[in-house]
Amino acid sequence: ATIPGLKLANCYGATETTSPSTIMPGELTASHIDSVGLSCPGARIIAMGTDGRELPSGEIGELWIRSASVIKGYWNNPKATAESFTAGFW
Repeated sequence: ATIPGLKLANCYGATETTSPSTIMPGELTASHIDSVGLSCPGARIIAMGTDGRELPSGEIGELWIRSASVIKGYWNNPKATAESFTAGFW
């Protein structure tokens, strides 16, 4: 089956971000099929190394996301909040 006018876009988000934090602009999708796109306006996304330092662009690490759409913490679970959030980043 086909859906007229349907366009798919790569993006990335999680329950904790409440919406996508990245989205791939349509004109870049074909040339970057292995990417989830660019940071959405207002989102700061960094890669952190195992030593707790921010990595330079292009390095592989754990993604940390901070934006107005990221939740403040887990409901009634301060331990999980403390383990998953640092300086406003999830």
